[in-house]
Amino acid sequence: MFLKMTSFFLIIWAVLVLQVFCQRDEKAGAGKFNTFFEDVPVSTADNLVYSNCPALPTAIQLDIFDSRQLARNVFQCLKIRLPRGDNGKFADIAVMVIAPKEVKETHPLYAGPLMLVAGGPGATGFKMVLQLQMYRFLRELAPYHSIVAVDPAGVHSSGPNTDCFANAWDSLINEIGESDRQTTVPDSEKAAEKLFNYWVTIGKKCTENLDPEDVRYLGAVQSAKDFRAISRAIRVSKGLSAEGLSFYARSWGGLVGMSLAQQFPQEIKHGLIESTKHIASSLSHTWYYRAQMVDYEESLEAFYFLCANGKTYDEGGCRLKDGKNKTPLKIKTRVEKILSDFKTKEKAGKKFFNSADRTRYTTFNQFTTLLYNALRSPQNHFVCLSEILWEMENSSTITPRVPSSCYNSWSQMHSWTGNTRLIEDIKLDKASRNERYFSPIEVQKGFGFDTEAKLLVNCGDCVWFGADRSAAGIQDVFSHAQNFNDLAARTHLGNWVSCVGYMGRSAEQLPAPLPVTETKSTMIFITNELDPTTPKAFTLESKQYFSNSVLITQESVGVGFLYIVSLPFTANDLPINLKHTVLSSIQDDAVKDCIIQPLKTYFRTGAAPRTDLICEAKRNPFGSPAPYRRQTARNNSPTAEEEQDDQESEEENDQVSEEEEDGIPLDREF
Repeated sequence: MFLKMTSFFLIIWAVLVLQVFCQRDEKAGAGKFNTFFEDVPVSTADNLVYSNCPALPTAIQLDIFDSRQLARNVFQCLKIRLPRGDNGKFADIAVMVIAPKEVKETHPLYAGPLMLVAGGPGATGFKMVLQLQMYRFLRELAPYHSIVAVDPAGVHSSGPNTDCFANAWDSLINEIGESDRQTTVPDSEKAAEKLFNYWVTIGKKCTENLDPEDVRYLGAVQSAKDFRAISRAIRVSKGLSAEGLSFYARSWGGLVGMSLAQQFPQEIKHGLIESTKHIASSLSHTWYYRAQMVDYEESLEAFYFLCANGKTYDEGGCRLKDGKNKTPLKIKTRVEKILSDFKTKEKAGKKFFNSADRTRYTTFNQFTTLLYNALRSPQNHFVCLSEILWEMENSSTITPRVPSSCYNSWSQMHSWTGNTRLIEDIKLDKASRNERYFSPIEVQKGFGFDTEAKLLVNCGDCVWFGADRSAAGIQDVFSHAQNFNDLAARTHLGNWVSCVGYMGRSAEQLPAPLPVTETKSTMIFITNELDPTTPKAFTLESKQYFSNSVLITQESVGVGFLYIVSLPFTANDLPINLKHTVLSSIQDDAVKDCIIQPLKTYFRTGAAPRTDLICEAKRNPFGSPAPYRRQTARNNSPTAEEEQDDQESEEENDQVSEEEEDGIPLDREF
């Protein structure tokens, strides 16, 4: 009898304990792709439990992930449970810690964690360190630090779950179709209404399917607190004092980095902010949108300039340069005609198929995304972009052959690439395969952008801008932007209108602009002269709020410096599928010395450059040493060669508008 009673009470006790743990897990939302970390035990900030990193998704191929380093415990993983504000809820944050290159973590020179703050929002930190081989670069740059990659709250493997959709199928359909909808343009009132209704529907789904309290704690301010908590926990676990924040932040991550500096200025040990979003973006979104239009337009001008001033195609240079087209103005006119003809043929029902997979074809709207990605990383993609444009020009049926040498670039630039996500159990029926947005090759397993997280963070951190919350308002603002630059307006429209149907606000907003903040240690801001995504103006405006800071400007085109400066490893160190895309970006030693050496000194000793630096990128991706300068294509008078070429053009009835002859105007109204 006693044994029976004892067994009964033990069972009751077990049930109660299980309920408590279930309730606790319920409050701690896990990431939507938590399967990667399901075997990693949950840690608290004051008791970290390190474990071997789990099996990575198939997109992280074996030649990318260094299994020998894994065996040596260079990579370790954590799942840290952190609070969401003061509402009693928690989220499990996925963390990867990569050991220092030159010292052990017990060595006196060990400098603690260097937090990698990914962009997006919605980008996973694991993608940056693994797929992009960034862990090798950062271990060279900061060899005394352990590199810490984090999936921010709501992204990929980190909780809370931010899936706006009820099931994986709906989510995947939305994901694959979004790239088209992002560039769908309201050329008519009907099209504007369709775009407006789509984003209203998405906003409603998010509101219905997600916990509002979870959503309110996805912003940059809360992310900054998470990164600080993770840094402090790792430092203490390694025998260091809790204080001492070191971070490398880029794009949207720059907002997190600046929020760290604003909230905890006396804890900043190293702060590197690259190609950042604008800290005061919530105050002036029309200005924000216009700045992207300007740099996009000027990045296109750089493409024309570099093509004209590089080698000819026979010499291994730009495919669009020939005896007749050898000035920036001529190449610009040629490209605009190619794009116009493409759109005309598409309207007539012809299709531009991908030669490697005849089930896929590219629309004009998708090509604007492809062009935009080429401008983001010109050293990787300008040469191939000129090849593809030439193929388009010389194809009467819009079925050009994509050059085999450019296939990697084409795949990376293709509008699907950044948007696919892990869907383990997806089943494609015959009807689905025939859908426009679908083919088996597009169902990839890997790290991409978490578009729901991007939507929720953007809409939580920022306010609506533009005429009003209506289809007519969208059409009106787009029309103004289109007058400024059609391709730029198409590319950026999706991000601009995505918040129309979502009314949520982050619990804490970026407190900008603030009076100037003075951090304990100097922070370094890095920007490119021309950047179609995070314009130089964003960095300049943001830097002014931090008195103890310096600026490094690279006179180049593109996003970030990682793919533009020389990388500290050779071709033999790279996986096969990255050789064509990364090696094509390697610059000359002058740029390396200008940017890399000061950063190495900074992370080793804490000493930042005393004054702002300008680093000249001397290598033209089309094979010429001539650099592109911001004023060249826009403000300089035409050269004698250009004037002579224009004269010949007029004689051939190749009329060019008076506005074009003088270059691209600066002061068009937006």
